Amino acid sequence: MSEEGQSLSSHLNELRRRLTWSAAVVFSLTVVAFIFHQQILQILMGPAGDFTDLPHSKPIYTELTE
Repeated sequence: MSEEGQSLSSHLNELRRRLTWSAAVVFSLTVVAFIFHQQILQILMGPAGDFTDLPHSKPIYTELTE
């Protein structure tokens, strides 16, 4: 590495480039998650088992951490 370092404008350009890529990735993954949200929820709810045996066929949550 050089001892002089980078100028402020080059640091800001690098920051802008990284923030743009980060925003693009977050947006893209959000769109993908929205498209496949039913499949994602089925995968996440899989370990909970079948809720058809419950009286109202819905899980009851009494606390956030439950």
